[in-house]
Amino acid sequence: MAFARRVITKTLDLLNLQRHNDNFADIETDLTEHRGRISTAETNINTLDGRVDNIVASSGESNLEIVDAREDYTTLRERLDTEHGAVSAQLADIVTLKPSGGDDAALVQILLNLGRKVALAKDAGSFHFNSIITVPSNAYLDGQNAEIITNTSRVFYFASGTQKPTIINITLNNVRSGTTHVFYIDGENTSYATSIKDVFIENIVANNYTWFAYCKCLRKSTFNQINSYAANGIYYTDKSAEVNITNSYFVNDEAQSRTGTKGLYAIANGTHYPEGLVLSNTLFYHFERNYQINDLFIGMFSNVYFDCGGVGCLPLLVDRNEKIDGLKFNNVWIYTLGMEFGHIGPTSPQSYRSSFNGIHFQLQKAGTTIMMHPWVQDIVMSDLHFDSDITGTHIGIVLENQNSYVNINNANFRYYESYVQCKGLAHDVSLSNVPNADNLAYPFYFEYAVNGNLTNNSQEHQWSPISQSSIIAAGTTIKQLSAIWLGRGRYMLRTSLNTVALTAGGTCRLEINTTGVTTPGVAVSAGGSGYDSRYFDVDVSEKNIRFSNVFEVTSEGQFNLILKSEDTPAGTVNGYHSIVEIIKL
Repeated sequence: MAFARRVITKTLDLLNLQRHNDNFADIETDLTEHRGRISTAETNINTLDGRVDNIVASSGESNLEIVDAREDYTTLRERLDTEHGAVSAQLADIVTLKPSGGDDAALVQILLNLGRKVALAKDAGSFHFNSIITVPSNAYLDGQNAEIITNTSRVFYFASGTQKPTIINITLNNVRSGTTHVFYIDGENTSYATSIKDVFIENIVANNYTWFAYCKCLRKSTFNQINSYAANGIYYTDKSAEVNITNSYFVNDEAQSRTGTKGLYAIANGTHYPEGLVLSNTLFYHFERNYQINDLFIGMFSNVYFDCGGVGCLPLLVDRNEKIDGLKFNNVWIYTLGMEFGHIGPTSPQSYRSSFNGIHFQLQKAGTTIMMHPWVQDIVMSDLHFDSDITGTHIGIVLENQNSYVNINNANFRYYESYVQCKGLAHDVSLSNVPNADNLAYPFYFEYAVNGNLTNNSQEHQWSPISQSSIIAAGTTIKQLSAIWLGRGRYMLRTSLNTVALTAGGTCRLEINTTGVTTPGVAVSAGGSGYDSRYFDVDVSEKNIRFSNVFEVTSEGQFNLILKSEDTPAGTVNGYHSIVEIIKL
């Protein structure tokens, strides 16, 4: 319809008022007709879209490309519209920044506080952080592998209660002198809510910092693909728990002093000890102490490599202050220097309840590879491999004193001068499957009874040297092992006496009895011709005497094993050693 406008040329009167009304009526009629045409067009378009969708859908399963493209959607168009909307929303949520030439940390902080996801532009030059980023909950920062030059004591600070932040893909270079941290995670132990939780940090390269991460009251968090070249690695303290560190490198920069540096340091804050640390597929290199655990409840370490990288390093240290319980090492490699348990010197038993399986000690330097200081107890070690650097004297394992409930199984030594030494007093110490690969005259040194199975079906007990120039009078009990448990059956009892010099000959006897043992129902009876030959002569010309006899235990129980002198005098001994092996026949 063509609209013919009526012109009003004079003062509004009744006639001109009618003309106004007629104009508006014609406009309404015209717009109504346009609306009808638009509705018809929309209907035609929808009909056409439906036909297209039906054509695609009606292809059924015959057009495999179309079927594959639409996946679980009814039509291909539905999928494209849905995914386009999701991508658009995501792009709108991420703000990508370029270097400003000033302190880029200020703008990053503002955006994170507003809840925006922040990305740093790739290949746009270096960013500069001259102020600390206080990381809010749900923060998201993707550096896209851009370089950030930092001049601040802490790059990222996490306050109590922070939850679910993500920081990924960043290369950091420090230019500040003094103490610096990449991540300073400062939770409170007053309640679970004040802990810092669900932190995800991945693909970070950090150069020239004092510490990579200080973790206090950090829970349920992950460090993945970390390449840290800081003076120290991870400081794990207070009530931190359920933290996973994986696929990472922690290296003390060659340019920095190693004195006092630590790769991994776990310690209590007062009485609040850390818990639940999982470490896997990770390397620690060149720190003075690659690993120092003073307090940790439950720690799982698998496929980890500790390398001192030469001189000036100290062994890995496990030394209880408040609590060490439940450490488990599996397939761990320790290069150059070994492990030390206990260091402060407690005066009462310290139960570690820890296990070490599949430990490889490579090119160990002279000294003791595994040292257990007094009162360290409850440790199981198996599948141990010792390899020395062939320079100096190497001792495999030393239990200094009161190291009860220690079990060492399946240990292999190469180029060592002594394998295992058990000193002082202890009980329930077991040693089994330790072949004498170096053909040592004395691979073991025991000052108390050690349960052993160095060959199949045998127990081995080694006695300590008696004092030099000792005079052994007739009837003297030279050594005695008390309360050895034996089940029913026939046994071969063998002893080996090694002397430096004898000034006189004599006769000794080796007997097994129940004297002083209160277990009832124990009996020993003759079981072979060797049983009657329990007396044997020690001649002044002999340096190594071996003797054996056979006996039968008819009722299981505890027995005393006694080495006695028979003659008056039996002789004066200089440098006397003895070893006893009990073999079940």
